[in-house]
Amino acid sequence: MLLELEFSKGLPAGLRVDAARLFAAIGTCQSVDELRAVPILLGSRLVEAGEIVDWRGSLAADSPAVTAGGDWSHVDGVGAGWRRGFLDVQSSAGHRAGKEMSGGQIRIAGNAADDAAQGMTGGSLKIQLNAGARVGGPLPGRAAGMNCGQIAIGGNAGRHAGWRMRRGTLFVAGSCGELAGYELRGGNVVIAGSAGPMAGHDCRRGSLVVFGPRPEIGPGFRRCGLFRTAFLKLLVHSLGRAEFQAAGLADRPMELFHGDWLHGSRGELWVNPETALTRGGG
Repeated sequence: MLLELEFSKGLPAGLRVDAARLFAAIGTCQSVDELRAVPILLGSRLVEAGEIVDWRGSLAADSPAVTAGGDWSHVDGVGAGWRRGFLDVQSSAGHRAGKEMSGGQIRIAGNAADDAAQGMTGGSLKIQLNAGARVGGPLPGRAAGMNCGQIAIGGNAGRHAGWRMRRGTLFVAGSCGELAGYELRGGNVVIAGSAGPMAGHDCRRGSLVVFGPRPEIGPGFRRCGLFRTAFLKLLVHSLGRAEFQAAGLADRPMELFHGDWLHGSRGELWVNPETALTRGGG
């Protein structure tokens, strides 16, 4: 059984919607009648979801399948609290898409704004185009970001990608802004394109892998050597199942750096050895 959601025509232009409560309720497999009564934020006021969302189909109790049609780019909290089943968003999504997601699958056909997968603890989030800043980062006031699961981005990601990430895998098929892997605490951040300035700054555990043009290596990283490793091949193989063209990236030797030693830590930074020399870290 499939539940189709679409915003009613004639909503005031320019108003943002926060639908986090609605998607969290879908994740607990409530009935459609109960979902219609869930309060969501329209601009500065609370309204019932049934007042502004059109509903077709029904909700499966064991594994919900939901399609979000129309334009969701002005909607924040799309897929927030998602626990099981499949959510197909057929457009771009607003801020905090997949916030506190703990299971199931979410596919966003367009872009996702800032703070996608904030506080994620499980499941699979696929963003077909670009993501904004702080993807996989921590909830406000929390010490750790993404704690499990997989995020796959088909385009570019903004600054602070993988901020304070502890577990799981974040794959970016394009390039990242500055401070990719900032305060990394574990897990894997894999960038097929280029990383911006200060990649891996304050990295303490985990792996940051940059297959594209070699980033500037900070003074807190120490070179360990040039390696062909089964770890990268297995990692790329697992990402290949996410329908992104990662195959072949790990066939080349990669240069390994440990750091960020300025913060007393031992994360891993894997970079392409074929471009410019490092500054301070070699």
